[in-house]
Amino acid sequence: MVAIDLLRFSLLALLSMLRSPIRDEHRSWRAEFVFRFTRRLFAQAKSKPIDWLRARQEAARQPVPKGVVFKREYIAGVDGCWCRPSASSSAARVIVYFHGGGYVVGSVHSYKNVLAELALTADAWVFGVDYRLGPENTFPAAQDDCAAVTDFILSEYADKPVILAGDSAGGGLALASYQSLVDAGKAVRPKALVLISPWVDPASQSPSMQVNETSDILNRELVERWGGSYLADTSPTHRRVNFRDMGCRGLVPVYIQAATAEVFIDQIRAFAEHARTAGAEVTLEEFPGMYHVFQIFSALLPESRLALNKIGGFIKALD
Repeated sequence: MVAIDLLRFSLLALLSMLRSPIRDEHRSWRAEFVFRFTRRLFAQAKSKPIDWLRARQEAARQPVPKGVVFKREYIAGVDGCWCRPSASSSAARVIVYFHGGGYVVGSVHSYKNVLAELALTADAWVFGVDYRLGPENTFPAAQDDCAAVTDFILSEYADKPVILAGDSAGGGLALASYQSLVDAGKAVRPKALVLISPWVDPASQSPSMQVNETSDILNRELVERWGGSYLADTSPTHRRVNFRDMGCRGLVPVYIQAATAEVFIDQIRAFAEHARTAGAEVTLEEFPGMYHVFQIFSALLPESRLALNKIGGFIKALD
């Protein structure tokens, strides 16, 4: 049934492109196909249990580029997977990566292509964190898992540059993990933060949440459902999931990628401006016409590989 659904969504996406070939001028045809396919997948997911979407996301995982090796490992009691360049006998730098998925879907397995691209472009060892998901594990399970892994890797690789990175909810988890170090008074900090379309304000009702619903793969109904499944009785304004007013004084350099057509663009811009006002070094790179976390489709889209290459360049330049 999973394979049949994926085939059906693919055929419907192709058919819609034949009937209505109009697309944003900044999107390739492949990017438009992925957009229409994912929109159909998420539209069906609204009325399905979370496991339905998890199964289809896992089945739709992308090919992984050659030149990397993977190794599963538990760190600080949390499952995860190392990805490193095959030719690398030691780590020049370490990336801790938190996958997206609204705190309820996604896994290291389905993100292997992203881990591999970052390992190769940044010449880094990348640890993908399989943190606990909702609704089975509600707040603060994911935050606690990611903070524990971050603390361990910073200690274990104290002589290496360590970068915290993540997309969507994973971008929020990167910020939460950094904040946990500040709250605990830890002197050791990561070298930088890399945030891809970060979900920094779950309570946001900014204009882009409505205006961009037709141009993005996400929509308010889906976002509210996912956030509610994880947050349970916790307010979406809780400081460990909402970073609108995060204390950014002394924050390490932050590199953010966002898409102008995504529903989160207003809150991402607001966070970047808030951090800059506090004196943080923030680079916000916007990709015209693209949608939420298009970077994760690296096996399919030239736009994705270009964006991930830019992340690799940013990380290498930190040395």
